[in-house]
Amino acid sequence: RSRKWSRNKKLELPEGLGATSRINFLATTQQGKRFLLQELSNLEDQRGYSTSFEYFYILATYADLLQMKSKALEYSTKSLKLLNISENILDCDKSLQEYLSKISSLEEEERNCLSLYFKLKFELESNSNIEGQRDNDATLEVRRIDHCDLSVEDFKMNFCAKKKPVVITNCASVISGPEWTLQHIQNVCGSKQVSLKAPRPHSSEWAGLENEPVTRVEDYLTALPEHLYLFDWSLPLNAPELAKNFHVPEYFEDNLLTKTGPGAMYRDSWPSLFIGAKGTGSGLHVDAFGSHFYMYLISGRKRWKFYPAERIKDLNPVFWDSLDPTFPKDIDPTIPSYTVDLCAGETLFVPAGCPHTVLNLEQTVAVSGNFVNQTNVQLFKKHMKVNALKDPRSFDLLQEMLNLNLFA
Repeated sequence: RSRKWSRNKKLELPEGLGATSRINFLATTQQGKRFLLQELSNLEDQRGYSTSFEYFYILATYADLLQMKSKALEYSTKSLKLLNISENILDCDKSLQEYLSKISSLEEEERNCLSLYFKLKFELESNSNIEGQRDNDATLEVRRIDHCDLSVEDFKMNFCAKKKPVVITNCASVISGPEWTLQHIQNVCGSKQVSLKAPRPHSSEWAGLENEPVTRVEDYLTALPEHLYLFDWSLPLNAPELAKNFHVPEYFEDNLLTKTGPGAMYRDSWPSLFIGAKGTGSGLHVDAFGSHFYMYLISGRKRWKFYPAERIKDLNPVFWDSLDPTFPKDIDPTIPSYTVDLCAGETLFVPAGCPHTVLNLEQTVAVSGNFVNQTNVQLFKKHMKVNALKDPRSFDLLQEMLNLNLFA
């Protein structure tokens, strides 16, 4: 489809976009929309395929690219009916094991149909107004609490469960050994390879960040360019010498992702390293797979801007090919938001599903982690059940967690 598109429609593409962002950008242009509408119309006229689930799946993909979500869902529903797959398979009362057994018996094309249907349902639900949940807009704030005044139980009850960000100050003994200066980091892992991130205005990737070519840590730290970000670089996998000197604060130690066996998905993904020059950051996003997030700031200052999860519809999210939304750059300034500056030595908690942006006000070094506990495990399972349709590692992770009785 993309080859045919490029042959027939010559458009100037923004620089720095990956293949996925290019296709999604084309779909937003007037010329691209006309092309897709014509293709969709031509396909709809081909009535000889009305008993083919693949036919309705293809129609759904075109309508999805055109942001015609209700029509896409209608076609997607027809494809499932022709496959004799229940629309309620994700939310029914069947056990997780029954679900995994069911999807493992499906062919790849059938799983793709099911994945698209769930994505569209999730998107339409996210874009539905939830009345009666906006009364707290006027009192939005991010509290600062000394760790001596916040127990683990209170943290889970009042912030994790209630989906409220919080800054925790004076967490003791987070880092041992030498101070994590740029020189120390360079001395420890300067020869390691890292894939950097760069913000692109028309990116449809998560947080608006596109992958840049791989480089050495030493070369990046020596130059520290204003437009490149060392982003979410796993310390256990890439710099175990640093990882052993970082001690996860007690609030985040209850993490189902770390209770799996060696080699399991996400087990060694965190803690991860972030380094950026003044002015770098990440666009509006929600943390992936329904996870909670924390960040300990070693040096510098970061500005975080949050929007209430209940207002996500007002932010005009677009779900291109997963349950993780992307957002336009021109957010309505009248939508309530709240801002907090994170300072060196402080730890920020970001609850699952909370849209936010990040801006480095100074050169920064930080360590972060994503985690799952009982307060977000249901959302995590929902995301992973959908991801498992197309990603074998997500399927394996769910199966292992089920075998280990971690969902009990």
